[in-house]
Amino acid sequence: RLRKKFKAEDDNFDMIETLYGVGYRFRES
Repeated sequence: RLRKKFKAEDDNFDMIETLYGVGYRFRES
C-alpha cells in the first residue's frame, strides 16, 4: 500500500527501490 503511494507521488522512489534490490541481490550472492 505505502509503496504504491510513494511510487505515484515520486518517480525517484522506483530508482531507490531498484538500487536497494540490486544491493540485496549482491549481498545474497
